[in-house]
Amino acid sequence: MKAPVTYTDASGSIDIRTVTGVNASLWFPANKDISLDIAGIQSANKTDLSLSFQLMSNVNKDPDNANLNMVKVIVNGHTYSLPSTPVSAPNDLNKYYTFTIPNLPAAATSIVEFKVSASDNAFGFRLDNIKIVSATGGNGSDNTIIVTK
Repeated sequence: MKAPVTYTDASGSIDIRTVTGVNASLWFPANKDISLDIAGIQSANKTDLSLSFQLMSNVNKDPDNANLNMVKVIVNGHTYSLPSTPVSAPNDLNKYYTFTIPNLPAAATSIVEFKVSASDNAFGFRLDNIKIVSATGGNGSDNTIIVTK
């Protein structure tokens, strides 16, 4: 999205990468504290907001394993814990899982934050297809307010 939406990478480490079999996505490198803030999302007069996104871990060889719930999501100051989603190599190599957080708190301008600590980030994570959808419409198709890809 264009202005007024802003993207802030407090860690200075997030990258956009493509790997074989995976479209370009946000790469959260392993063993680093990562914080991505997406601010300025115009959500005034929107109802029934829900956030969805896709997430995977960079588990690539046996016995690599992680849990996608290590990534924390904060929307308008409310922290959401993802359900336990263990992933391991080789079955989850380059496999996205889709998460949806319904009933987001209302705000005239929304902010979405994705965070993971270095101690919970042994293999790195990929984040893609971030959307906020409203029952009362937005600027894109299917009532999409924000789509990043």
